[in-house]
Amino acid sequence: KELSKKNIEGIRYIEPSYKRELIKPDLQDDITLHQSRDSDDPLYKYLWGAKKINAEAAWNLGYTGEGVVVAVCDTGSDASHPDLIGQYVTGYNAYFDQEIPAGSSVQYDSHGTHVSGTIAAVKDNGEGIVGIAPDAKIMPIPLTDPAGNFIGDGLITSAWIWAVDHGAKILQNSWGGPGYSHTLKAGIDYAIENGAIVVVSTGNTHINENWGFPNTAPGVIGVGASTVNDLLTEFSSRGDSVSVVAPGESILSTIGMEDPATLQGGLHYSYYNGTSMASPHVS
Repeated sequence: KELSKKNIEGIRYIEPSYKRELIKPDLQDDITLHQSRDSDDPLYKYLWGAKKINAEAAWNLGYTGEGVVVAVCDTGSDASHPDLIGQYVTGYNAYFDQEIPAGSSVQYDSHGTHVSGTIAAVKDNGEGIVGIAPDAKIMPIPLTDPAGNFIGDGLITSAWIWAVDHGAKILQNSWGGPGYSHTLKAGIDYAIENGAIVVVSTGNTHINENWGFPNTAPGVIGVGASTVNDLLTEFSSRGDSVSVVAPGESILSTIGMEDPATLQGGLHYSYYNGTSMASPHVS
């Protein structure tokens, strides 16, 4: 109130820095897998999402993501995973105002690694899975600090702007929370005005809700989660903020190399459920 009485040059608005949260996935119980001897990606047959959206037909037409940089705005990513080696460009850690050299890891949780694998795990390398766009590149943009807390709308917007200015064509986001933000809206507008696409998970609230942000911002693609039978999952948010649904249940993807939640045999992959898993299919 005191500030609102003053005429301070350069201030456009004053708003709270709302608490945002990662849209946490449910980890699915271990499922017995048998690696195929007939495929260069031995766990490909378990990627029902890639098959459901007919990714292979797109690859055959030449749409493999080549030349596209996807900024994974998440918890960082483990660049040492054998199914993700070579898939990274330089990223940015806004919390420390530091660039992340291409191929180096800043990982605060396996969530971002799981999202990254769905997007761009290497194809035909004899390892695990394949991404929906295997020739795309990942730009890691951590939005949490080392303790796992969100860095705030101001720094997130700065990170988005950095990503767009450094070649990101898609901003992939699996997080949000209540409270409209002029600051995040400005970042979304900047991305769209500069030719980037903003993809946001709508949440796992399983209700009609239109109060989340940034998934309700105009111009974003809000993604809910579908099942193998093309039905909405029980957990997926509903409502006007959902632009499209995509596979989000029993999604197999990469996890951090130090994560103990591996598949049997020490395979560094795990099944997650969530709209966080649906949105990278769209990105």
